[in-house]
Parts: sequence; C-alpha cells; structure tokens
Amino acid sequence: MKIKQTISNFSKPSKESSSLETFSAKSNILKENLQEVQSAALEAAANAIVITDIKGKIEWVNKAFTNLTGYSKLEAIGKNPRVLKSGKHKTSFYKNLWDTILMGEIWSGSIINKRKNGTFYHEEMTITPIKDSNGKIINFIAIKQDISDSQYRLNQFIKNSTLGIMRLNPEGEIIMVNPALVSTLGYLSEKEIISSNRHNIFSSPDNKNKFLTKLKKRNKVYGHEDTLRKKDGTIINVKQSAWTIKDENDNTMYYEVIVEDITELNKLLEILYESEYKYRTLIDNLNEAVYLIIDRKFEIVNQKFLELLEITEEDISKSNFNMYSFISEESKKTLLNRRKKIF
Repeated sequence: MKIKQTISNFSKPSKESSSLETFSAKSNILKENLQEVQSAALEAAANAIVITDIKGKIEWVNKAFTNLTGYSKLEAIGKNPRVLKSGKHKTSFYKNLWDTILMGEIWSGSIINKRKNGTFYHEEMTITPIKDSNGKIINFIAIKQDISDSQYRLNQFIKNSTLGIMRLNPEGEIIMVNPALVSTLGYLSEKEIISSNRHNIFSSPDNKNKFLTKLKKRNKVYGHEDTLRKKDGTIINVKQSAWTIKDENDNTMYYEVIVEDITELNKLLEILYESEYKYRTLIDNLNEAVYLIIDRKFEIVNQKFLELLEITEEDISKSNFNMYSFISEESKKTLLNRRKKIF
C-alpha cells in the first residue's frame, strides 16, 4: 500500500510543474491561433501570394493566386513559377531577379506573365527572402498585384494618341511603335518597322547617338529637334520628348519617346520668315519714313526714318527714347491731336 501510494504521489505533478505545463499548453494554443489568423489573412488577401522553397518550388498559394493565374492549389504546389513565364522577357531579366533575392535582397518590379489558359497579364510583383534565426534563406514569398487594367488603359491611350509614340530598349532599338507613328513614317504596321532594320527610321546614326547620350545622362529630354526617315526615304523634321522607365533597382527597362512631326510647321515658319524678309526689304527701300508703334514701343522702323532722325535702332530700343524730342512744337501738337482722336 505504501509502495502504491509512493508511486501515486510520484506520478502526480507538482504545483510548479503543473503551472509550467499549463503555460506551455496556452502558449502552444496561442501560437496555433496566431498561425491560423495569419494563414486566414494570407488566404483572404486581395493580392496573389506565393511561397516557394529556396529552389523556387511552390509550397503554398492563396485563392487570389488561383483567380489571377487559373491554376488551383493542387496544380500549383510542387511546380516552379516558371509555368507562368510569358516569353516576353529576356533571360537577363530573370537572372537579375534571382541574383537579387539569392543575395537576401527584396526584388520588386513589373512583369508580364501567362495564365493557364494562355492569355497574358501584367503584374507588379515583390519577392521577399525569408530567413531562419541563423540568417539563412529558407523560403521566398511573392506578392503579386494585377495591373492589367491599368496597362490596358495605358495601351489604349498609346494606341489612340494622335502623337507618335515609340519605345526603345536600353540599347536604343525600337520595341514598340504606336499607329500614329506608323502612319507618319509611311509603314503598314508596327511589325513592319520592328522586323526591318531597327535603325532605318533614324536619318543619322550620329544624331541618334547624341539623343540617346543626352537621355541616358538626364533621364528625360524635352523638345529635342531631330530628323527621321520615312519608308520611302523622305526625311521629316520631328520634335522628341522622352523619359527613362526604370525598375525598383534603378535599372533602365526602356525609354518612352513621344514624336511630333514638325515638318509642316517648319515649312510654315520658313514661309513666314521669307515673307517677313520681303516685307522688311520693301519697307526699307521706301523713300518715306515708316514706323509702327505698339503699346508705346517701336515694333517697326525703316531706314528712311532712322536717317531723318539721325538715330540708330539701338537708340530706339532704349527705354528713355522719346520721339517727340526730334520734332518741332507745331508737329508735336498735330501728333497729340491725332492721338486724341484715335483714342
């Protein structure tokens, strides 16, 4: 009986051990509840979320991922995110992405991916490395935001713009041309421009290099005047405004360029200049003094007028110049009377 009682007493937990066990149990329950809350929050998130292992194998996705890509959880888990690759990006794009996250840094940027049904979509993605207590990377978590609607609106703007728009890659090659510029340059389609020699539209390699050098240095250029070559060889005058599009790591993705054809404007300016030159020549050869005053400022005077007053155009441009200083009192009265009648 004593032996039984001893065993019984030994098997009963002390008050101290009982408290520790209770605390541990409550702590585990709290951890489980917190994990459930976190899991529910991730599952309910509006943005698609993907968790992969260190090699990129998908371990978990939320419902938003399925809605975005068309892949169910069962279809996605165990696969590599490369199933979403669209083929729209160069190998260097993905290399930069992996180099960044394998170094333990966050990668963020825009990417074009492909759904299960084969359609393309645009997304903003941020990939964050997850580390253990020793600082070793054990997982990657990617948060994806669908920006296809914004991209669609941008594409519609580019497509319907009356101004020419083109996109150049970091090497200066054309990767996109809108319909307005296709029409301006006399081509049949965007594909025809891109598939042909990509430098054909630039009338001079030197001019193109100067433009790119300025753009790379300043990241934006406004009102740069240049010349482009149409399909039939005709040279047109253009005004270009451009800016650099960069990713989150400050790497140049492409250059957006707005092209305005100013050929007709330049022709008009030449005609106006020619007309003004002829008009000025005619006035200067008149034997009568001619002048035009607007807002008490001499806008036009001919040579005869300067000779009569024995002054120069420089004298007239001075703020203290007073024409009444050069005429008689009688003439001054006559001019003042005329001014009163006019005003």
